[in-house]
Amino acid sequence: MKFGVRLSVREKWLVVGAVAAAIVFVMAKFYLFPYWDTMSEANEKIQVDSRRVANYRRVLHGQDSVKSALEAAKRNMQAIEEGLLKNESDALATAEMQGLLKQIVLAKGLTLRRADLQPVKSISADYSKVSTRVELVGAADQLVNLSVGMQTSEKILAVEEFRLSPAEAGGMKNKNLVINLVVSALKRIDPASEVGDKNAKQKS
Repeated sequence: MKFGVRLSVREKWLVVGAVAAAIVFVMAKFYLFPYWDTMSEANEKIQVDSRRVANYRRVLHGQDSVKSALEAAKRNMQAIEEGLLKNESDALATAEMQGLLKQIVLAKGLTLRRADLQPVKSISADYSKVSTRVELVGAADQLVNLSVGMQTSEKILAVEEFRLSPAEAGGMKNKNLVINLVVSALKRIDPASEVGDKNAKQKS
């Protein structure tokens, strides 16, 4: 005579779902989040770099600095600005940002579900922040590779928002995650648009 517990199909799916959720939780807590903690540091760095470059610009415009100090400030400013987006106009910089992010995402094997443009925000007299919200699907190791790719990119990228959730139920074989990110980069303010804004303010 055999003894045992017979589970219904619904109960079996509930057990599988619970196990899958536990696996995702453990992977996120001990494997993913430590890597993404470093991305928050990049967000702080982008703000520090912008203020630092603004200070260098003020030094360059000063009349009392010695030549060596001016040259050092100029070199440091140029080194930091290598990490900015190349395009100064909002439209072209946004397109550049999306292209750069899409290239990194696809290179790491993730699926790009959607990309939504965010308003370009001025953060100083010389620089603006270009942001894009993206929704991705991929495995945990691909997500880690994405964070490494963004940190080693030629451009300074900062993750300002990060949300992680399991993909739709697909059994134990489906370990994909849904990743929602807001990624930002800096650009120089377009002098032409700045003049246009001043003229518009004067007319109003």
